[in-house]
Amino acid sequence: MYLLICLFTFVELNCENLFDTQHDSLKHDEEFLPTSAMHWTPSRYWHKLNRIGQDILSCGELDSTKVIPDMVVLTEVENDSVMRDLTKRSLLRNADYEYVMTDSPDERGIDVALLYSPFSFALISYHSIRIAPPKGFRPTRDILYACGQLISGDTLHVFAVHAPSRRGGEQVSRPYRQKVVERLLLSVDSVRTLSPQARIIIAGDFNDYSSDPTIKHLVRHGLVEVSANTQGRHGAKGTYRYPVFHVNSR
Repeated sequence: MYLLICLFTFVELNCENLFDTQHDSLKHDEEFLPTSAMHWTPSRYWHKLNRIGQDILSCGELDSTKVIPDMVVLTEVENDSVMRDLTKRSLLRNADYEYVMTDSPDERGIDVALLYSPFSFALISYHSIRIAPPKGFRPTRDILYACGQLISGDTLHVFAVHAPSRRGGEQVSRPYRQKVVERLLLSVDSVRTLSPQARIIIAGDFNDYSSDPTIKHLVRHGLVEVSANTQGRHGAKGTYRYPVFHVNSR
């Protein structure tokens, strides 16, 4: 008799301004060009891509076994070209990752993406969820929704979020983040209505602490902040910006 245990590794990573070196005339990406004060050259760009690839691969290490993470939510990626370079030309090129991403109205061109291994996650569908900005606010990132089938046969629903920053102050910007969370929860409820026992993961950059109203609202809605008390091997704690949630089955 054999017991098969399937381990599914999920990672969330903020890429901290992963821009290419080409100017997009429809976006304000001038800060990340070779001629800018940042001196964002192709060599610096490729160095960053490989460092991100290295970070992702290191998350898949399990004791002495080398594996790759099954799924990775990425925030602060500029466009499809960046994602192609990351998956096909960086250190990740042999991992055979596939990806989906948003095409948000964010003025700088910032988007969210989902990397996944097709060997452990068979994509069924995905779409972007747009958030109408309140009056006086800039457009923000879309929420990315994807669902697919795991090796176990279960369907997994994933929401990738990059909520508005605290630009202008926490209290001033809070209503915008609350609006994103409300729209997110509508989508979660839609999934639950169709499948009350649905397996759901929400991950990304919420730009809030666990003690802030937006995160508390998610928890009150039946989500579990699994990263709330996480601690690294060397005592490092999880950051406030990037919580990961899963939904309790009802």
